Amino acid sequence: MPANKKHHYVPRFYLRNFAEDGRSVSLYNFRQDLLVKGANLKNQCYRDYFYGKDGVAEAHLGQLEGGLAELLRIVLGTCTLPPPFSELHEGLCVFTLLQYARTAYSADAMDDFADGMWKEILSKDARFNASDLNRVRIVNSDPANLAVSIVLKHYHLIADLAYVLLESPAGCEFVTSDNPVVFYNQLMEFERFGSSTGLVSKGLQIFFPLSPKFLLLFFDCSVYALNDRRSVRLSLSEKRDIDQINALQAAAALENLYFCTPKADIFRVAEMGKGKRRAKKTRITKFQVPDAGACSSQMIGGSREDVRTNLSLSFMRTLKPAKRWREERKLPGMKPVVVPRDQRFVDEHENFLRLSDLGFYKPTEFFKYLRERDGA
Repeated sequence: MPANKKHHYVPRFYLRNFAEDGRSVSLYNFRQDLLVKGANLKNQCYRDYFYGKDGVAEAHLGQLEGGLAELLRIVLGTCTLPPPFSELHEGLCVFTLLQYARTAYSADAMDDFADGMWKEILSKDARFNASDLNRVRIVNSDPANLAVSIVLKHYHLIADLAYVLLESPAGCEFVTSDNPVVFYNQLMEFERFGSSTGLVSKGLQIFFPLSPKFLLLFFDCSVYALNDRRSVRLSLSEKRDIDQINALQAAAALENLYFCTPKADIFRVAEMGKGKRRAKKTRITKFQVPDAGACSSQMIGGSREDVRTNLSLSFMRTLKPAKRWREERKLPGMKPVVVPRDQRFVDEHENFLRLSDLGFYKPTEFFKYLRERDGA
C-alpha cells in the first residue's frame, strides 16, 4: 500500500496562492463557526486514499498537477490569459474542470445521486421494502475517480466559452474554498427544476479564484457581455462585486473557506453565503408518463443542486436577445430540460469522440480536430 495516504482534492500548489507565508493558510469552518489562523497546508482538503489505495490515480493526478501548476504560475506571473484554442487555453479548461470534479463535494454528490436514484428504482420492486432500503446507503465503488474520468473526457465542452481574468480592487481580495470552482447561471436562475449548469448549458458561468488578486471567469458570450470587452483582464472597482463573488464560495463550500489576509472580511463573506448553502447536493425527480396504457409508468431523473445567490454583477450584463429568450422560456407549456448554448459545437464534440474511439485522434486532440476540420 502506498505510503502517501493523504490524497489532496484541492492541490497544495493552488492553495499556496492564498497562504500569506507560503506554508499556512487562514480558514473559516462552517460546521464549527470557527476561524483558524496559520493552518498547515498539508492538512487541508484531503481524505485518506481518496483516489484509491493502489496509488495509481493519485500518481496520474500528480503528473497532471505539474503542468497545471506551471500554467497557473504563467497566468499569475503575466497577469493575462492565453489566446482561444491555444494549448494553454486547453490547459485552463482541464485545470478548471478537473478541480471541479476532483473534490470531496463532487464525490459525495456522486454518491448521493447513486443512493437516491437506485433507491427510487428499487422501491418499485416488490422484493425490497422501504425499511430495508432506508437501512443501507448505495454508493459508487470509486466516486472520486468516476467524476474525474467523466470531465477528462468532456472538458472540451467549455472551450467555446469566453473567459476573462478578474482583478480585485485595492483593499479587497478573493477567497477560495474546499470546493472552489463554482458553476452558475444568471440567465436561468428563475428555474427551480433540475440543473441549469451543465457543461453545455445556455447561460453557463464558471467562477474559479486563482489567488487573492485574480479570479478566472468563463461565460457564455451569446448571453452575457462585459462592460469592457477589449481585454482578457478586467480590473474591478466595486467592493459589492467582490462580496457577491466571494459569497459564491461560501454557498458552494463543503466545510471550509480559505483566505489570505483580513482584507477578505471572512465573517461577512460567511454570513452572506450561509443562507444560500445547499441543504442537499442532488435532487431526484419523478414524472408520471402520460398515455402509458394499462400500466403505470414513471420517468426518474436526477441532477445536482445548483448554487443560487441572486447574483448581480456591475461589470456584466445580460444581452437583450437573451432576456427576450428568457421571457419566452417563462411562458407556460412543455419545454426541453436541457438547452445547449451551441448545438453544433456539441455535435462536433460527439463526432470527435466517435473518431477518438476509432483511433483517429487521441482524447486530448479536440483542438487539433477542429483545426483539421477547418483546414487550418
